[in-house]
Amino acid sequence: MIVQRIEYPADFATRVQQEFPEDQGILIALRDGRVLLGRYLDDARSFNVHPSTIVRLFIQGQECELLEAAEQALRRQSLYREWGRLYNAALNNPKDDPAHLDKLGSPEDIELRLQYEEA
Repeated sequence: MIVQRIEYPADFATRVQQEFPEDQGILIALRDGRVLLGRYLDDARSFNVHPSTIVRLFIQGQECELLEAAEQALRRQSLYREWGRLYNAALNNPKDDPAHLDKLGSPEDIELRLQYEEA
């Protein structure tokens, strides 16, 4: 079965809009219920900070910038995990309300399944 569209819950949509207020690709995918939103969220969740950058920020007293970047990455990872739960709900029960997500397992289990499905 191929999921064509996901009806994203309002609270999830609000958090995505707050995290990516200027990203038109994400906002359009969210608005249109596109599954492609997952790819965008996956791409946005990476946290690649070179060790030399970490050292430099601490030496310059700018460790708050590093903390903000790490917190942003955590928020984005959380949004991606939640998207995975919504996707699986749509895949497994296309007519069910996404509120019944508890039966899908932990976010970590879902993320592992998604990685396996992508391979």
